[in-house]
Amino acid sequence: MFPLGVFGLGGAAERLLLPASRQVPSVEAVAGSDPAADRRGWAAEKYGIRTYESAAELLEKEKPALALIGTPPDSHFDLTRMALEAGAHVFLEKPFTETVEEADALIALARERGKLLAVNTQYRYMD
Repeated sequence: MFPLGVFGLGGAAERLLLPASRQVPSVEAVAGSDPAADRRGWAAEKYGIRTYESAAELLEKEKPALALIGTPPDSHFDLTRMALEAGAHVFLEKPFTETVEEADALIALARERGKLLAVNTQYRYMD
């Protein structure tokens, strides 16, 4: 079983990430992080996961094997780097990063750590 941490508990988590996590038998959403108390409360109530205000606290306490990042794009680089450095595989929403240099750095870090790094493009084939 892969313990899953969800970073960002807004619309992407509500409509896509958390519902999809329930469809994968080998994945268990155990925790989420979001600076907004109402979003943490929603996720804890609806999905029964532990919640944290900061991503750093989630990574330290939960040590997820997989990080799903559904936060605003300007946070993707830092959160992905933190998750990879903490030993998690990463699946994040698009856009991947704000610059090619950031993308190259994260790809290199994922390779160095032996972790998977994937960008979700779920709307590519949807109406």
